[in-house]
Amino acid sequence: MAGGGKVLYAAYMSDAGPLSTYFARQSVKRLKLEGALGAHVDGIVALLDQEIGQAKVSDVHKALFPFSAAASANKSLNSVQRQLNELAEKRGNPLRMRITTAKSGGASRRFVWFEGPASAPPPARTDELDSIPANRLVDTRGTDPGAPVVVLITYNEHETNAVMARFSPGEAPPTEARGGRSFSHLGNFNGWRLVHLVSRQGEIQSLQSTSKAIEVWEPAAVIGIGIAFGVDDAKQAIGDVLISEAIQGYDLARANRDGKLTPRETAWPASERLLQRLLACHHQPRATTQWPTLHFGVVLSGSKLVDNLDYRNSLVALFPQKIVGGEMEGVGLAAACNDAKVDWVVVKGICDWADGKKNTGSKDRDQRLAADNAVAVVAMALSESPQPSATPGKPGDDDVGRRPRLPLAPSAHLMGMRDLGTIEPRLLIDTPLGLPSTMDKEDPAPQRAFDPDARTLDVASQHGGGVDVMTALHAWVDETDAPPVFAILGEYGMGKTVTAQRLARELEAERQEDPTRPAVLYFDLRSVTGLDKGVPTLAQTVEECMARSWIADEDPAAYTWSNVLAWLTAGAVVIFDGLDEVLVKLDGGDGQTFTRTLLSIVDEQRRRSGTARVLVTCRTQYFRTLREQSNHFSGQERGNVRADSYRSLGLLPLTEAQVLHYLAAAVPGSRPDDLLDMLRSVHDLTDLTHRPYTLTLVSQFLPEIEADRAAGRTVYGVTLYRRMVARWLERDAGKHHLRPEDKEELAQHLAAHLHSAGAALLAATDLEDWMHKWLEATPRLARRYRRLHPDQLEEDLRTATFLARIDGSDGSGFRFAHTSLAEYFHACHLLRTIETDNPHAWDITPPSSETLDFLGQLLAERTDAPTLSRLTTWGREHGGRVSQLILRYAVAAAASGWPTPSLRGLDLDGADLQERLVAAPAGGPLLDLRQARLRRANLRGAAFRHVDLTGADLSGANAVQATFADSCLARVRLTRVKCSGTAFVRADLSGVDLSAASGVRPVLIGGPPPDHAIGGDRWTNSKQASQFSLHWTGLARNGQNAAAYSPDGAHLASAGGDGMVRIWDAGTGTCLSTLSGHAGWVRAVAYSPDGAHLASCGDDGTVRIWDARTGICLSTLAGHTGGVQSVAYSPDGAHLASCGDDRTVRIWDARTGTCLSTLAGHAGWVQSVAYSPDGAHLASCDGTVRIWDARTGICLSTLAGQTGWVRAVAYSPDGAHLASAGGDGTVRIWDAASFACQRIQGVIARDALGSYGEAVWDPRTDEVLHATGDAWRCLIRVPKDAPDWSSWEPIDCAP
Repeated sequence: MAGGGKVLYAAYMSDAGPLSTYFARQSVKRLKLEGALGAHVDGIVALLDQEIGQAKVSDVHKALFPFSAAASANKSLNSVQRQLNELAEKRGNPLRMRITTAKSGGASRRFVWFEGPASAPPPARTDELDSIPANRLVDTRGTDPGAPVVVLITYNEHETNAVMARFSPGEAPPTEARGGRSFSHLGNFNGWRLVHLVSRQGEIQSLQSTSKAIEVWEPAAVIGIGIAFGVDDAKQAIGDVLISEAIQGYDLARANRDGKLTPRETAWPASERLLQRLLACHHQPRATTQWPTLHFGVVLSGSKLVDNLDYRNSLVALFPQKIVGGEMEGVGLAAACNDAKVDWVVVKGICDWADGKKNTGSKDRDQRLAADNAVAVVAMALSESPQPSATPGKPGDDDVGRRPRLPLAPSAHLMGMRDLGTIEPRLLIDTPLGLPSTMDKEDPAPQRAFDPDARTLDVASQHGGGVDVMTALHAWVDETDAPPVFAILGEYGMGKTVTAQRLARELEAERQEDPTRPAVLYFDLRSVTGLDKGVPTLAQTVEECMARSWIADEDPAAYTWSNVLAWLTAGAVVIFDGLDEVLVKLDGGDGQTFTRTLLSIVDEQRRRSGTARVLVTCRTQYFRTLREQSNHFSGQERGNVRADSYRSLGLLPLTEAQVLHYLAAAVPGSRPDDLLDMLRSVHDLTDLTHRPYTLTLVSQFLPEIEADRAAGRTVYGVTLYRRMVARWLERDAGKHHLRPEDKEELAQHLAAHLHSAGAALLAATDLEDWMHKWLEATPRLARRYRRLHPDQLEEDLRTATFLARIDGSDGSGFRFAHTSLAEYFHACHLLRTIETDNPHAWDITPPSSETLDFLGQLLAERTDAPTLSRLTTWGREHGGRVSQLILRYAVAAAASGWPTPSLRGLDLDGADLQERLVAAPAGGPLLDLRQARLRRANLRGAAFRHVDLTGADLSGANAVQATFADSCLARVRLTRVKCSGTAFVRADLSGVDLSAASGVRPVLIGGPPPDHAIGGDRWTNSKQASQFSLHWTGLARNGQNAAAYSPDGAHLASAGGDGMVRIWDAGTGTCLSTLSGHAGWVRAVAYSPDGAHLASCGDDGTVRIWDARTGICLSTLAGHTGGVQSVAYSPDGAHLASCGDDRTVRIWDARTGTCLSTLAGHAGWVQSVAYSPDGAHLASCDGTVRIWDARTGICLSTLAGQTGWVRAVAYSPDGAHLASAGGDGTVRIWDAASFACQRIQGVIARDALGSYGEAVWDPRTDEVLHATGDAWRCLIRVPKDAPDWSSWEPIDCAP
């Protein structure tokens, strides 16, 4: 690792910022201003806020130029600024007056302040020494240069005056400039050498000042003195003093699903030795009745100003500790001192209650009292015995200032790296290869994925040879300018964990030879539990990994977060192995939060050692696409870890040369070429040899596989798992009470139980309870094992059933050693239930696709037809989830070539198949669903392809937007079916019954129309059968911008029900690119005004922004709690509006993806959103149309009149009018200024085959402006007093 010197928060060491009131006043005094200029500048200083050092321009105008107009006042103020700055520069004084330059916010949003060095001139003094008994006063004259240094830090004028009055009464102390700061020497006090520093206010400023003081003085202790707010005016009083047992930062907190906040910052404990001194003060008898009450506890600290009672109370409730008060500088002081191992404490007096009432008439008096009392308490504490010796570096019995030696990081072999230890050195892949990749979404050539269809072991040539992974990792560790994070990515079994552990061991060996090399900290994320309770903090994750997986050969108490921070300070490479093991247990948002929290260790490393090196391993299967992978790791370009913070490698499958080398080592005396030829002849085994893990399995069973092949038996992938399980059982034969066959049966039932419970991990007690219940429910096993003690059975369960134990302070949990084992055993259980004719075992939530694939292989091994026919029988006799699981298996089996049951007569009544794919491979037999029952089934958005539905009953089903392609629907009952937008592509509809079916124009492509029409619309027929899309009719429809032209008209973007966004050449109709990423129906798309970006939204609740040229997903905007129906760019492209099923409209920063505001008020799903051409207004609709001020988010008007849903809104190009389209068949034209309805256009319905035409009329005069067809005669018969269009009943008039 490059570097090694300690850098204390270098990124924050800036001197820019407003001077406090105290420093501003002292700096102005040194200029000795006279006349009007002096009066004006003094007046401005008097207006400065004590806490932020700024004054509002509006306040300055009122105080100094009360009779001037705004422009004139601004001119006068600018003149004062110019004169002051010119005079200061002429006299060599660095003081400068600053004014906010932007004037758009008005005088009330602009500020005046002073900048310059924070030096300490002679302070104000008082003679109030009565807080300390006379017999305890100490002569402070003279300074012993060998005495331990205590730095006192104050932050405002009152605090500084109090320190000077107490420790330097009657005379100005000498000052000294060090490190760009001015320090005051307060002399010797009871053996302490006191140094005073005035810091600017705020967390970062305090951090800077404290770090600098520690750097130049190397003090024994640092004490923050000042004023704070209290939290309980019933038990506390103004002037009481808060003693920080710990400082708790409150700026960073995570919002949980239940709306509550979880703090992300850990509390910083104060020095126990200093606290003991203060506690002694608390218990000493007082010589004065003015001695303040002391409150010991946790003090809140952060950069946000707390001046609201509700906010203050919410902060107090957020933390379980005893909170006594809060302020703004302690967390910076604590961070700097903890980093440098310097004793510290914060002592502050209560001056207000943070309840919005700071600016009272007693504000200055209360602050002076609070500051005086805090200083008095510090003086008393420093005067307590025992006094330190004057010997440098030996603080005496008190031991304040002795810096503990940094604990050494434990050896890598103690960090639980068991995987590497199970592999013989000769079987390690010498040069694992990886493909360099990027997290940059803008990269036009992101990481190429391995193509399994190539069916070749020569993957090195497929990827250009790849790079040596271990060499690349060591180079990254050593390079000075390397990015801080390295990601090792790959599929299961590719060797990610072994690679990470090899690096740890090799770095450890280097450090044994050269102690200057970085230490290594390996954390196995498989150890993280309790994720159902929320996302853990970084400290919690690290400490749990150490507690559960590190070996406690050394002091286990050393495995703490504070020691990890110390190891980071000394320089370390951090390895987080198995990120996917955590991500699979969290939803997308929490997963992103966990990764961002985990990688915050980069900032910790940089602050402590000046450089950072973090290695992360993760499965690529966790992410659906490379873009999603990039978005996840880069945090969508938010935060400090971005795309350019990574170097990454995707582990490549083994090359043929590597496989041959491994086989030669694994099967000594064999001919590797012959073994490889044999593997090529076995079904699916060549693919398994690409992965180190499965290659290991293959090599173990090569002789048996060869025997099967010679006997003409097909060997499946599942065969390896069966033989692996058998090998494990043979290994443990005779060691346990449970028979091997019973262990296997138990594992199958346990896998089924875990799936039903939706859990991957069971507590030990829950696991044992389950086993006893299972044995009791299995009589033959209960009889066999009834004489065994429960403890014996439980021990067998834990040690002999393919489980792994996870230990922690809160108990133990058990899980299958690998997910694939659980899937294999679950498939075996499903097969067993078929054999035992137990259909109720299939009444479960759908298993994983891997489980169904294992089941298909298991069935392929069998030759008895009754097993499959039993599934057919179940499907006819059992509905609900049983039949749906049979359908799911049949579809998966047909796609993979496994035995597929007949689904003839399958009972799917009421089944939920929304957006499901029901298909058989093209070119093969149709999926047999003849006479299937799908009555009242939800088929919305479903796709039936290559399916035989002859004679099926779909009556009452919801087939809206469903697709039936290349399928037979002969004699299908579609009575009362909802068919809006349903597509029938090359479908046989002969004899179909469409009576009472309803919907808006289904689509018929490539086939003759059925014998009946649907509802009031004719079939839409197209002869272009090669491609099709859903056609919608009517004046309004959902997702009105489901297609959008680019601003230059060259391209057309379309949104689809398959989760894809497609970009077409508008001239040729050629599909240029397909953008994948949405996890459901895409509802709308919109181009940015410059055409560079494309926004899309859909049922997955997200908005995605794409690069319109490359098709790369730039960011994913999450925030809606339901489907998102519409998106619209503001005319200037700066903002993006979205609306959806959560009844809100959200405004986003189009560049950063930040949600700027949420507009609430709609009572139903918000269907559409549109900006006015000038960007000033925003229109949205549910059952009404709402007009919003686009800048403030205020609802300006609600337009009502249409009945049912309002599906779409749009502004006219000149912005003068707004159109809204409703489900009542009308379009209304509104005046965009007055919001009055000017025109209504509606369709006059006739019957299922057509309409009388359309009519347009003015609702204000009830005059018909225009009508087409027979609409005139129909309108004549409409009652004059009809209240609205929906109540008008069209009458069939004779010609």
